Amino acid sequence: MPARDSVRDGYLPIGLAHGVRLKQAVRQSQPIRWSDVEYDENSDAVQFRREMEQTFG
Repeated sequence: MPARDSVRDGYLPIGLAHGVRLKQAVRQSQPIRWSDVEYDENSDAVQFRREMEQTFG
């Protein structure tokens, strides 16, 4: 999916999906959003991604 769509709709980047936990069931074909998972907001990778979204989003 294009990055513009991913940022607009709040989808979790696949590179940040390792080690996160789903908060609720998600259908197999459904893209996963940030709001669907528990993640560490203080993680360097997450902070860098958020900066990228603000800069380029």
